[in-house]
Amino acid sequence: YLDDVVALMSPGGVKVSLEGRNLLDQNYILKATPAAVSPPKLWLLGSSMYSAHLAAAKGLPYVFAHHFSGQGTEEALAVYREEFRPSEFADTPTTFMTVNACVAETRAEAQELIRPNLQMMAWLRTGEPLRALDLVEDSAHNQLTVQQQAIV
Repeated sequence: YLDDVVALMSPGGVKVSLEGRNLLDQNYILKATPAAVSPPKLWLLGSSMYSAHLAAAKGLPYVFAHHFSGQGTEEALAVYREEFRPSEFADTPTTFMTVNACVAETRAEAQELIRPNLQMMAWLRTGEPLRALDLVEDSAHNQLTVQQQAIV
């Protein structure tokens, strides 16, 4: 399916056939971005070892979703770098690191502002259902398990 996404992102798109329709021309060009004049730089964001292997095999730039699980980043990047095959997308292993940051006048204010995000991450990492991000004021009243508190 990754190859299909790459094709959809290209300026030419992909030809799809709409079978079973009463249309004169049953072939259509499907484009992810109709106004594209060149393909965008593709990156694979993954949260498993499978994604590291796939990005390496396809020669794609790769980012590990450390923010999802909080584990496996070093191993996934080592596999990616070790198995990387140059391609039209990248000639060497290419990655970057994301950082969740909150800036405020004081440390206490920054910690208060980031609390809803940290709680959401704790719920995600402990298998809780995702929900809308709380307002800062509302997040102060949330009850967290001991495990969730440790993550926060």
